[in-house]
Amino acid sequence: MILFKSDWDLYPNAIPHVTTKNKSARKLAQLLKLAGVENYYFFLALHNPDLKDLDPFDEKNLTTDQKMAIAIECSENPWYLFRECVKAPPMSGVNPEEFRLNIANIALFWNFFLGFTIFLIQPRQTGKSFSIHVLIYAYLSFYAKNTSAGYMTKSDSNRVADIEKIKKIFKNVPSYLNFRTKYDSDNKTGLEIKMFANNIITAVGRSSETDAMDVGRGFSFPMCTFDEACYTDNIETILSSAANGMRAAIEAARKNNQPAGIIYSSTVGMKSDRDGAYMYNIYKNGAKFLYKHFDAKNRDELTNIYSLASKDPGIIVIIDINHRQLGYTDKEWKDAIIFGRNTKQMAEIDLLNIWSDGSSMSVFTKKEQDIIARSSREPEYVEISDEGFTMIWFISESEIHRYMNEDILFTLDTSDGAGGDFLAFTALDTQTGELLAAGEYNRINTAKFAIWIADKLVKFKHSVMIIEKRANSSTIIDNIERVLFNNGINIFTKMFNWIIDENNVKNLNEINQRFVSRNESYYVSFKESIGYATSGSGKQSRNNLYGSSNLSNAIKYVGDKIKYKGLVNALLSLINKNGRVDHPDKKNDDICVSWLLGYWFLMNGRNKDKYVFKNSMVLTKITELGENVDSTELFNQIIHAMKEMKGMLSKDNPQHVNYKIIATIDKLKRNIPADAVNDANVRDFLNTISDHNIWNKLDMKTSPILDLSTGF
Repeated sequence: MILFKSDWDLYPNAIPHVTTKNKSARKLAQLLKLAGVENYYFFLALHNPDLKDLDPFDEKNLTTDQKMAIAIECSENPWYLFRECVKAPPMSGVNPEEFRLNIANIALFWNFFLGFTIFLIQPRQTGKSFSIHVLIYAYLSFYAKNTSAGYMTKSDSNRVADIEKIKKIFKNVPSYLNFRTKYDSDNKTGLEIKMFANNIITAVGRSSETDAMDVGRGFSFPMCTFDEACYTDNIETILSSAANGMRAAIEAARKNNQPAGIIYSSTVGMKSDRDGAYMYNIYKNGAKFLYKHFDAKNRDELTNIYSLASKDPGIIVIIDINHRQLGYTDKEWKDAIIFGRNTKQMAEIDLLNIWSDGSSMSVFTKKEQDIIARSSREPEYVEISDEGFTMIWFISESEIHRYMNEDILFTLDTSDGAGGDFLAFTALDTQTGELLAAGEYNRINTAKFAIWIADKLVKFKHSVMIIEKRANSSTIIDNIERVLFNNGINIFTKMFNWIIDENNVKNLNEINQRFVSRNESYYVSFKESIGYATSGSGKQSRNNLYGSSNLSNAIKYVGDKIKYKGLVNALLSLINKNGRVDHPDKKNDDICVSWLLGYWFLMNGRNKDKYVFKNSMVLTKITELGENVDSTELFNQIIHAMKEMKGMLSKDNPQHVNYKIIATIDKLKRNIPADAVNDANVRDFLNTISDHNIWNKLDMKTSPILDLSTGF
């Protein structure tokens, strides 16, 4: 079958079936092309061009040879089977409808036939289960022999209903593609195809842990599907008990060149619930599927890409699809929420793919949670390096090139890249605080990763990075410095350091003198000053990121610009634990730390003019929990007026005149936009306006009514 772009060479007669009657297939190909995917039409593959104008359902007019050709095409090309030969139950009426291909089911099928374990997440009632039922039909009818497929769901009623739906798929395909006969068993909890010695065996979760262990031990099949896994009783016990048997069955099937694998599917669950928490852990540690993965050269390259993005050594591909990706508008989805009369929590779970804590432990108010959740966006561009490092951009490719000559802040939370914590990376616009890009990495070569990061610092001329300083970050910083030095760049102008922050003029001069003379001791002697040590105390403690108003202000001013779903989920998972903000057990907050490092630097980092920024004025385009508003013009007008008024102060003026001028300055100061007041640049200026030196200069006592030393 055709999976990768290069696979077309293996089928020289194959064509893209651009005239397919399946409108959803044509539309999806167009959407993927617009998204920049090169391998956007693999699911339009037609191995036998003679079939392009035939209707597989026109049984009266098809010849026996044509029916045989269609069956052969289905046996070697599942895309034709899904696209042309499967019908979905009607939403109303009696006539089956075309099977609608979308990014969710195409990603599911593609990853399954490549042999990856999959966790599919979709909003409720958007066809998730039906897509899996179609795959089971295809597997039992064309791609397996002498095989049992395992299907587990949360309850007996679900099991009976799902088996009935699978049977209907068999009934709705052309009769010559339905291989079930009257001799096949037909019960409520399973089905078989004796012609191929295939069957489906079902099971449900068990409230008793002992019973769950027994169910798991018997669940040893080459294709295992766990529907509504977040709501299946004792799912962890079942999966642990089934693991060895599933692995052995999958390996045996692959030796016989049969597709095999494990599929978890569900709407999102409750992180406070035992079973939901277990599946959330799988979700968090898996490799997130992206459209750009379709462009991998082959399975080996794709495996490497997934491995670098996955904390789980076994690689579980997370296909997390929201309503927009399925073609629904926000208005349609809002109407669905209103029509369903769901509670806010259930609407988030069933329709918005938001994992709920189910408790009041969140560190955010409901309003803040809503803003964070609704900031989630799909990537506009996905960059994958030759080494497999993925950078998810939320701006277009042309905008990325523009930022190569604009100010941009990179942030990095470090780890050893060996399967524990993630290395988490973000890119921020220094004026709006908007998240431009993000990435999470695990099981990587940290030296190669550091070189990749360093190349970014070189290409983005006015970029600066703040890095979390841990024991293992030294190697990363060393490798970055080597690349920068070879490109004639002083690392102290590109990475946050305490020498600049504290304006240590002596050390700065020493660094510059040594760097100009190409003496690399400029770095070795002072490299301990680079980075923010979250394990430290005082001014660079972890508490300064989560406390001291840093987190609350970050949400207050840029919470609607977070965009990256991994960061959204991580922030919404934060709880109050033992009197401090922390992540729940068995979870991590690496991406939160990375992002908060950036906000801390923008708000609190000093002497930014000594870095390579074009404009050391930062966060000039933010407003409280709202749309971006450029307050620079209004701010400049007020500041200009304040300076003019200050210039009018004089010892020669009558005292009441100076008081009046000062009162006017104070009034102007109170009209500075609230977002500007919280800007570090504005505060510096206001300190000069509020300084007691004004009074000393005028030989006046502080007004009993106006005390400018208090500022705001």
